[in-house]
Amino acid sequence: MISIIAAVAKNGVIGAKNDLPWYLPEDLKHFKELTTGKTVLMGRKTFESILKRLGKPLPNRKNVVVTRDRNYTLSPPPQSSPIKGEEEKGKNPLPQGERKNQKIPSPLMGEGAPTAVGAGEGVCVHHSVDEALEHHSAEEIMVAGGGEIFRQTMDKADTLYVTEVDKIVEGDVYFPTIDPKIWKEVTREPHDGFSFVTYIRNS
Repeated sequence: MISIIAAVAKNGVIGAKNDLPWYLPEDLKHFKELTTGKTVLMGRKTFESILKRLGKPLPNRKNVVVTRDRNYTLSPPPQSSPIKGEEEKGKNPLPQGERKNQKIPSPLMGEGAPTAVGAGEGVCVHHSVDEALEHHSAEEIMVAGGGEIFRQTMDKADTLYVTEVDKIVEGDVYFPTIDPKIWKEVTREPHDGFSFVTYIRNS
């Protein structure tokens, strides 16, 4: 089963300068709940932004990274940095279970997939979306971006988990159009400033 998970602004923006253009703690928690114990497929830039933010791959999930670079290796992850605006508040911007120094078991690891050097156990690297999907076809896959990865998996996904952010923001990465002829909204959970929406492919 293949699902896509994304937070999307009213104008379709999902990212700006390789970062999220908003801070929604509830959405981070929602993402964690939906992806824990599953395989999370993402592009290199998305993975490296996670390393920068968390200081490690997503815990308790198999991290599958797609890059065209066949010599791709990873240096030790940089120090995580607080989300803009949170430094002054003295808050840790990440959910409790995602904090860098928390002791969490090693991520899940599949057999046969290459592991990125320096990323830690459980990070599988593939060089195309099709290669990654074929290798992990027996697993429940959650596609986490970025824009090009979403475009390549939109026709292959069964479910979309979309956080609709009720604002227009500037950005440089956009989510593909959700065609109502192809996708049917099945649940909507409104919150202050955003909604959790689930779509399934029309039969």
